[in-house]
Amino acid sequence: MNQVFISYSRLDIEFVEQLVADLRASGFKAWYDLSGLDGGTQWGSEIQKAIENSQFFALVLSPNSLKSKWVQREFLFAEKCGIKVIPLLYKPCSLPMWLMDLQLIDLQGRNYAAGIARLLKSLGVEPGLVETKVEPKTMTQPVEGEEQKRKQLERESIKARQRQVLRDTQKQEKKERLVQRKVRWQAAWLKWKPGIPKLLAMAVVGILLIAAGFQVPGILRSFQERTQLTTTPAVTTFDTPPSTAVPATTVPSATTMPTATTRPSPTATAMPSWVADFADPILNAIAERTPDLADDFSSIQPYWDLHTYYEGVKPCSNSFATIIDGLLVMKAEPFCHALAEQTDNYLSDFVIEVDIDMGQMHQQYTASIIVGDQDSFTLYGDGSWGVNECIADQCQVMQEGNAKVFYHSQPNKVQFISFGNRNAIFLNRVPIVFYEHGDAIPKWLRFDVTGSWNTSDNTGYFDNLKIWKLDAIPGLESLVK
Repeated sequence: MNQVFISYSRLDIEFVEQLVADLRASGFKAWYDLSGLDGGTQWGSEIQKAIENSQFFALVLSPNSLKSKWVQREFLFAEKCGIKVIPLLYKPCSLPMWLMDLQLIDLQGRNYAAGIARLLKSLGVEPGLVETKVEPKTMTQPVEGEEQKRKQLERESIKARQRQVLRDTQKQEKKERLVQRKVRWQAAWLKWKPGIPKLLAMAVVGILLIAAGFQVPGILRSFQERTQLTTTPAVTTFDTPPSTAVPATTVPSATTMPTATTRPSPTATAMPSWVADFADPILNAIAERTPDLADDFSSIQPYWDLHTYYEGVKPCSNSFATIIDGLLVMKAEPFCHALAEQTDNYLSDFVIEVDIDMGQMHQQYTASIIVGDQDSFTLYGDGSWGVNECIADQCQVMQEGNAKVFYHSQPNKVQFISFGNRNAIFLNRVPIVFYEHGDAIPKWLRFDVTGSWNTSDNTGYFDNLKIWKLDAIPGLESLVK
């Protein structure tokens, strides 16, 4: 059975699943990256093996797929293997130079039924043909009426299939419109969500100012009444001409004089000694220095491996790790993990800075920054945190606490500092933990969203990743213990 490898963007998954169903109904084996990957498999190597074992390469074209680095890599590898490439136009898009010499098959909207027929023809199938046996000449040939009846049944069968494909296409288009509307609403919510606290604060201030405006006339009248009570009427003497009469006023006694309110002087919370001793020199050294790696997640970079895996008995069908609208978006079902790993970027002495938005995560879910198999810093949805020590897949909590500077309504900036065996972590520019552990052995970086609570409201967002490698900065050697 011939195999068709389907290269696409996961944002177009509903269309791809319909395409796979039609190909399989026509007798082809269709492979796409959600069909042949088990938990724990190596993503890149399995895709490469699937392309090598395929006879056809179907490229689903859309604005989403043309932004995907993986789609470009799969296309180049398929051409290298000499596999026939068939571009399928799903949504209007500007074609890149490397596709100019290939003829497209249009599968947009109402063109889907005719496009499927062209696709099957490109795969070596002539749609609509019915296989018949050639009878010997001595056999009695079918009469003319029976032949017409057979052809009529064939035409009706083809028309019924076309009507079904049209209905499926219309249903698919309706689903796509609903998905696009949902994505637009989510994008609008993400855009306006950080500004909601400011709008609420401005509204509260406005209400207070309006209330104060109503109170000002009453305060002025009360002040005037008190002033009149403390002033005596003018006293006129008979020995003094009226024109020289001097009004006499009473002087308030000592008991009526207002007393000054003594305000306590503010007390500053002393910073831990390790801040000035260890963290401040490092943060000052990188303040004006360009990061060795900066990623705003405007697209998926080749150094990321985005995948999921599960600890329970069910696959993580509703979990994912991907890039959406300039954010690294990670969602995990109960007992599932959504992961973003840099397997080719090893760190020893470093500062990691990243924004983590946990506003849509249940309090029992966690977002973690993991460095190698040794250290991990974990934030919980309820604002608590923990530092874990991991040796041979066995982890134990070294330190934990409650982050009073944790934000639910906006991103939290985490700074993870490691130099030698000394480590410090800041949350929203506030130092929260210092510990001595680990060594300078190069380790890889991983972001993890997971939890065990029975809820789906658990999406975490990562943005503005910056990494400084401290071994390239002179003058910090004295900080190593």
